[in-house]
Amino acid sequence: MTSEFNKIGQILRELRKSRQMTQEDVSKLIDTDRSNVANYEKGRRLPPINTVIVIAQFFNVSLDYLILGKKTKTNNFFTDKEDETYKILMAENTLLMDGELKLHEIVNHKDHEIQNLKKYINILESKNKKNKNL
Repeated sequence: MTSEFNKIGQILRELRKSRQMTQEDVSKLIDTDRSNVANYEKGRRLPPINTVIVIAQFFNVSLDYLILGKKTKTNNFFTDKEDETYKILMAENTLLMDGELKLHEIVNHKDHEIQNLKKYINILESKNKKNKNL
């Protein structure tokens, strides 16, 4: 039953050991028998969704991480190198967004100037027509 998509057992075991908890401790937490926890960890059984939620909340991990092993920023499992790369990408993204906003402001300003020039041209054309009619 253990597969790439069934990582709950392996991750549960890692989380449990990281907190120096026994299977018995976890069984009390999720209100089940210790043998069920052992079966979850060995991949023989999948815990019910309400149990998965309790485990994720207790260990402060996302459901994505607990179920699929996907590491996210909230799991605090980034390596220093990954964390630095994330910060660099965020800084680059911020710069790009700032540039986009400035470009948008310039375009809006130019559009406003063009509208003012068109109004001025219309005024001049009106005056020119009046002068020709006189």
